[in-house]
Parts: sequence; C-alpha cells; structure tokens
Amino acid sequence: MTRADGQILVLAHDAGGAELLAALLKAEGGGLDWAALTLTGAPAEAIFRRAGLPVLALPDAGQCAAQCAARLRSAPWAAALYNPGWGEFPQGLVRRELLGRIPCAAVLDSWSDYRERFGHPEKDWERGLPDAIALCDPRALALAGELGLPRLARLRNRHLEALLERIAARGRHCSAMTEGDLLFLSQTTADPGMNADGNGRFVYAGAHEGRVLADLLSHGPELLRRFGAARLRIRLHPSETACRHLDLLGRSGLPFAVEQARQADLVDSILAARAVIGINTMALYTAWLCGRPTASLLPEAALGRVLPLPPELLFANAAELLAADLAAMRPSAPDTFADAGLNDLLNLLRAGAPGRTPE
Repeated sequence: MTRADGQILVLAHDAGGAELLAALLKAEGGGLDWAALTLTGAPAEAIFRRAGLPVLALPDAGQCAAQCAARLRSAPWAAALYNPGWGEFPQGLVRRELLGRIPCAAVLDSWSDYRERFGHPEKDWERGLPDAIALCDPRALALAGELGLPRLARLRNRHLEALLERIAARGRHCSAMTEGDLLFLSQTTADPGMNADGNGRFVYAGAHEGRVLADLLSHGPELLRRFGAARLRIRLHPSETACRHLDLLGRSGLPFAVEQARQADLVDSILAARAVIGINTMALYTAWLCGRPTASLLPEAALGRVLPLPPELLFANAAELLAADLAAMRPSAPDTFADAGLNDLLNLLRAGAPGRTPE
C-alpha cells in the first residue's frame, strides 16, 4: 500500500497500544499517507507527539466520531489501524462508523482481555471484530488463537525493538552499579469505574495494590537486606499523579520515596534499582528485559498469569519472594516478528474486503 492508495486512519487512546503504533509509524510510515486521531489529554496524544508524529486530538469521542463520519462522506480512508484499548474510544467509534465501510485492523497490546476489548461477553460482541487482528509477539498470538479470535496476523514489534536498543545503550553505564533501591511498580488505582471485581469485563489489579504493598512492607527490612537496597521506591503508574498509600508507607517506618512517571524514563528508573517488584503491570516485563531481578506478586488466582515472565518469577506473597533466587533468572531475546512489517498488514487488508454490515 502506498500514498496513491489513500490515507490511513490511526486511532489509539491508551499508552500500550499507542506505543506500538507510534514506533511502527515512525519506523515504517514514511512512505504512507496517514492521520492519527485521539482524545485530548489521552496517553496516546503525548506518545504520538513525543515520537514527532502529527496527531489530531479532539476533546471528546463524539467529536472524533463526527470527524470520521464527515470524512467518510467525502473521501474515505483506505484503511484504519487502531488499538481498541479498554474504553469506549476508539472501539465504539470503529464499530459504529468504520467496520463494513473501510478495511480495519486492530493492533493488540498486552496479554490479557483480548475478547473483552471487542465487547465480550455482551450480546453480538463478535460484530465488533475487525478485518484483521494484529499481534506483536508469539505469546500474544498464541493467546489470541486459544481464545478463538479470527483473522489473526503477525506484526513487527518496533516498540519492543527500540526498547531493547535503549536498554543495551543505557545499561552499559549501570552494569557496575553497587547502590540502588528496591523499586515497586504501581498499577493504575484511580479509575472510578473499576473495583475489586473489575468492571464486569476486564482483569483489574489496581484494587489489590494496597494489600500487596502492605504484605511487602511487613517484610520490608528483610527485603531491603535481601537485595542490598537502601530504601523502597514507589514508581506511580503514568495515569496517577499522587500516591494513595502514603499512610501505609509512613506507618511502616521503612525508608521510601515516591516517583512520578514523568520524573524519570522507565528504563533509567529500572536500571537504578537493585530489584523490581509489581503485580502485573507491563512495566514488569520491561524490568525483566533490563536484566534486573524481577518479581510479580499475584495475590489472587483470578488475576492469572498475564505477563510473559517465567513461572519462577510469579509469587503469591512476600514470604515466597524472600525464599527465591531471582538473580539466577536471565531473559532470553524475545521474538519481535521482524519479518512482518506494516506494509504486510496493509497489503493483507487491501487483499480482502470488509465483511460486516455497519450498525
């Protein structure tokens, strides 16, 4: 697909999907005509702008839908690439305005809730499935296949490739580090639509964070000694602006610091730590790739194994963690599907026609 085939619409809201799409467009989108659309203030807006990519950010989903509808009436896009995310935008817009009118491919991030992002278990959720579903690593592809999702495609993970390059470049000056802290990577906990049981569809770990942190703090001195760390550092999720556990931390008597995501690059933050602990945030996988001792605490069986980490790095509580030898575990090079580029996905869309009737 080239500029002569028409303009490609790119839609994203959440950080994970936006990172995948931004890295892909930056590396391979130079010869294509495309337009990115998101909501004002959404994580995707900052990610696209940071990558130097032009993006139109509108105040609400209704204005985005109106923009799409107006464009479809004049000169329709050649195709749409989108990350469905976990909210109404952009999945609802794609389902109402784009499916059945132009070829659409969903690019999925993370390793959980794949069917739920398209509306499962709601009635007729399958009508929200696009013409292709792109996965960017072998575990993601296998999970989507196990769930029975149709029309799966491999797509090069340019974001992961760039991340590995950054880790290699920045890790060299940290390899001889003798000091550091114990880093806890926070989940998002402020979403009012979430609770301990999720929102009816999605796995939600943020509601368990206080209990996990209390367990860690009860073993705090032992953990600091175990990893040779001077203090506990809490890195907030990018969606958070304040730590919700200050009372708990203060009562523990353990030396601690709170770091907002905007204060330090994630890779630099991880490389400055002696060990990294969290629940199931994707940042834990980055810590694993950085070569730091990494632990995922899963207090509830319902949370399941989400991250592509070895089972030896999954623990139910801090006592189990203290008994483990995290330093013995080292990551292997991940498969980034380097032979499946953006044009391969676009050509796949061009070869087939949308098969659904618009709602």
